[in-house]
Formats: sequence, structure tokens, C-alpha cells
Amino acid sequence: MKHFSCSLDLFKQMCAIGVPVDKYSMSIAIKCCCHLYRTNDGFALLASCFRRAVVPNVFIFNTLLDGLILEDRIVDAERLFKKLIKHKLCEPDVVTMIKGLCKFGNNDIAIGLLRLMDER
Repeated sequence: MKHFSCSLDLFKQMCAIGVPVDKYSMSIAIKCCCHLYRTNDGFALLASCFRRAVVPNVFIFNTLLDGLILEDRIVDAERLFKKLIKHKLCEPDVVTMIKGLCKFGNNDIAIGLLRLMDER
């Protein structure tokens, strides 16, 4: 079963009592936010990563991309995807991004991202 709300509550309790968080616990919390259609909260946790000197990995960024697509925030997802590539922060999962775009009927954007990746 998927208990995203319970997981987030546990994460908040851990933070409240001072349990150290790492990139794994942060990525799980961000994934829970995204699955609950609370991607903005996921981005807030990403900011918390930087404040805690936790280096976000490709999994965290892919999760945020998936969350944006899930919420039909395609323009934001495309902007984040391009920013990750441009600033070489990580190599996001192109297949997941394109599959998500096509799933919601955004084929033109998906083709544009394919061309962008082909140019690289």
C-alpha cells in the first residue's frame, strides 16, 4: 500500500526531533509530496536539501519532473528539464520525461525535447 501521507508525517517528526536527514530520506519525502500532487512542497524540500548541505541527486530531480507532469504543469517541467541540462546539474531521465509528456498529449513538447537531446 502507498502511505505517502504517513511517510511525510514521519519525516516531519524525524526533523522535529533532530534526526539527521540524508539524500535518501529527502528523496523519499519529495517523492511522497509529488505523489500527493504537492510538488511545490517537494520543491520546498529541495530548498531544504541545499540548506542542510544535502546534495540532490538525479533521482530527486526526476521525481520533481514526474510530479510536475503529474500535475499537468508541463511548462514548468520543460523549464526544469532544460535548466538541469543547461547548468549540467544532472542528466535527467529523458525517457520518463518524454513518456509523461506523451501520456498527457504534449507530443510537440516531447519531440522538441528529443531534438534538444539529439543536438547534444
